[in-house]
Amino acid sequence: MATPQSTFMFMDGNIPINVEGQLVDWKAFPDFGPHVTIEPSGRGPLVRIKHDSSVEEVHEVYKWGLEMKGIGTSPQIVHFINLLKNTY
Repeated sequence: MATPQSTFMFMDGNIPINVEGQLVDWKAFPDFGPHVTIEPSGRGPLVRIKHDSSVEEVHEVYKWGLEMKGIGTSPQIVHFINLLKNTY
């Protein structure tokens, strides 16, 4: 059985790195560990995050990185950052 993974595409190339919504260009994306990979795609960088089976897989596309934050702190950005930090 394959390791579950969630994917997040950020079409503008800017990816949030904390729940406050701080954005970085995908080429400057920090290393969160071997469970996180980032790769270019035809529509924008794709962040792949491997996780255990207790977490439901999600596959989301954002036109702008800031869109994930929404108004205030959205559940989506909290979930994304928790997956990045392996703290779910």
